[in-house]
Amino acid sequence: TTNNPMKTTVITALLCAASLSLLCARAQPSDADRQGLAELRTKAEKGDARSQFELGQAFYLGKFGVATNYMEAAKWFHRAAEQNHPNAQFHLGSCYAAGQGLPKDVVEAVKWWHQAAEQNQEDAQYNLGCCYARGDGVAQDSVAAVKWYRRAAEQIQGHAQSNLGGCYAAGDGVAKDEVEAVRWCRKAAEQ
Repeated sequence: TTNNPMKTTVITALLCAASLSLLCARAQPSDADRQGLAELRTKAEKGDARSQFELGQAFYLGKFGVATNYMEAAKWFHRAAEQNHPNAQFHLGSCYAAGQGLPKDVVEAVKWWHQAAEQNQEDAQYNLGCCYARGDGVAQDSVAAVKWYRRAAEQIQGHAQSNLGGCYAAGDGVAKDEVEAVRWCRKAAEQ
């Protein structure tokens, strides 16, 4: 068979157009989505930290039929974070770290992750360990990195377990210990 370049070009153009229309199409929110969002917003505006966090998540992930809006997400994460909601503190720190909805500011990210980590939020503990290991937003401190990796690893945070194993293998921030290195790496592999 011979290839028809015109036919191939037309098919490719149609496939591209169909893909773009699917990407641009927004499903209309259902009545249940609209009602859920309205109830969530009412509670959030009354100061309920959990609702503020969940509303932030809705804007961050585009839930309840709303468009993704990082600025609005960061606003609601901030309101909940100020009320010591650890997951909101973690997400607010992540917004600062990535510059999503807020100016990129690693020092501010570390501040919020530290507050969340002190409340045993394991992902914030892991992120703090990474910051101390690299010196991002804080002075590089291998001992502090191990401390935060360990706290997260003990809560079954797989990346922290792996990094803690690496610290033991290299003797970075902790005495070199191959048995501990293998133990933590195995735990990470089991995740």
